[in-house]
Amino acid sequence: LVHLVLSQDHTIRQQVQRIMELDREIERFEARTHFDRMKMHGVNYVQETYLVGTASDKGSASDSNPPSDQFSQEELFADYAQKCDEVLLLQEQISRQEEAMEQITVQIQEELNKRWMERRQEELSSKEQESSLSDSGADQGGDESQLLFEQEQVKTELSASL
Repeated sequence: LVHLVLSQDHTIRQQVQRIMELDREIERFEARTHFDRMKMHGVNYVQETYLVGTASDKGSASDSNPPSDQFSQEELFADYAQKCDEVLLLQEQISRQEEAMEQITVQIQEELNKRWMERRQEELSSKEQESSLSDSGADQGGDESQLLFEQEQVKTELSASL
């Protein structure tokens, strides 16, 4: 039962990690799509798409805009597009660094667990040797120490899972 729980925990962790990766990919795709649409249709493409019915009201307001204002809007758009590119690059760098951190964390945890298990195994083997030297019933002591070792191993796996 414990091994089943640990296996399920491992599977769930893998699925959560995959979901997070997919979420990051979706966010990047949406940002790129938004950026491409801004390049094609302008900064306010969303508003213009949903306000198609009010185009007659908008006509009189757009006639009052001076030409210099339109030039500054183009500069603002170019600046905004550049900043969007920079944000996308930063997001990709962050996600790569987060993935690297997750891998390092897993490696560290595995190494700690491995060292703890080795130390615990050494302790149990030394206790086993002591009990075999002191008692003639070493078979029972060996079985008990093996059970203790397995019990400690399961406890370690459960605490790591938590």
